[in-house]
Amino acid sequence: MPGYYAFAVLWLYSAALYPNLWEKGLPDAFLSLLIGLVIGFILYSFNYPNKRSEYNQGQPSEHLRRRSIELAQDSTKNIKPLTGDEHIRIYLYILNNYLPQTFHEVVMVRGALYYCVTYVWVISRAFGILGFFTLIFGCLRLLCGEQTFSVASFVVQLSVRKIMFLALFSIVQIAFWLLLTRPNRTDRSLALIYTDQIEWLKLNDILVTYLIEHRTDPRVYEFFKSIPPPTGGRAGNQP
Repeated sequence: MPGYYAFAVLWLYSAALYPNLWEKGLPDAFLSLLIGLVIGFILYSFNYPNKRSEYNQGQPSEHLRRRSIELAQDSTKNIKPLTGDEHIRIYLYILNNYLPQTFHEVVMVRGALYYCVTYVWVISRAFGILGFFTLIFGCLRLLCGEQTFSVASFVVQLSVRKIMFLALFSIVQIAFWLLLTRPNRTDRSLALIYTDQIEWLKLNDILVTYLIEHRTDPRVYEFFKSIPPPTGGRAGNQP
């Protein structure tokens, strides 16, 4: 989704400068599909949404790390605190194996929504600012009596119609950016999901404590209890 949105906004910005793109329309379906995928994979490789401070604050994996430190401070128990990225691995194991299916789906869907919405407002902000700078530059050129300016090897013919289109484009992009960020519903929804998961971990602290202490799934013992031991013959003598 972020890749196709970026491609669409880029095309609109280019069409504001070169109106003949309106007549030609978008590239054919295969090329548009390819461009959107490439941009999407590039954005995915940057992984900006997961680098934001809002994403990294109050994570349930951090609750597991703090809980392991608390348990390690108990002199009556021989528990080692989680080190490295162990707290992340145990969190993912709990998420995929113990959280109820409906809860798991909510976490995954809202996580994907947070990722997409974050990139959408980032793209809108970037093109909104770019559009306003282009608009101001174009207005200054017109006031100086210049009818053209060049971008790399491309020459842009200035006109009142282009200035109006750039103004509308920039206003819409900035408005979309503010609409997605000022209520900040996406970040608040993410924080709520973190809170719900941490509450689940607190309510299931016996499981959390066991996983931290033994680094073993307790269900494994029940599984092996149900398997009868080998009897007689060579099978019984094998290790």
